[in-house]
Amino acid sequence: MELSKTDRWILSNQYKILEQVHSERAESYATKRKALEEGHEIVYSWISEHISENELSEAECAEVLDILTMYEMLQVWYDRLEDPSQIDVEEDSLKFPGFDGNSRGRELAFFRFLIEEQGKFSNLDLMDGTLNSHFPFYNQYKKMLKIWEKAEKKHELKAKEIEKIVNVEV
Repeated sequence: MELSKTDRWILSNQYKILEQVHSERAESYATKRKALEEGHEIVYSWISEHISENELSEAECAEVLDILTMYEMLQVWYDRLEDPSQIDVEEDSLKFPGFDGNSRGRELAFFRFLIEEQGKFSNLDLMDGTLNSHFPFYNQYKKMLKIWEKAEKKHELKAKEIEKIVNVEV
């Protein structure tokens, strides 16, 4: 990891403040501050090991939000149907399976952040009550999104639109 002299100066000052504020950890903060001030590059990655290198871009975050919003709309408008039996949709297929922790760990982490830290999508009905699907559904979600985006009013889905989105060919 490379840090500019300015980055090191700012971080050093922050550690200096932490030394004063948290006297019980002052020695640890002082060690990190000295490593930054003296330019020991190998230590930078040790100091920042809790910071993920797996960034999710703004566009990728937006896509996750779209997927979650789509499922939310599918569930809301299905529940509002006078006669759900009028469409060929199994109720379980409306539950959100989650994101696969093996192939979509970044998306799963963002989903977890939205639910646990932000309190968003708390009404979303989850399949198996878990956030991790343990199965790669992402391509299916993308196909579903394409259909949802074409809906006349994607936040007020009609019965046939719900059916078309849920029953997309994978």
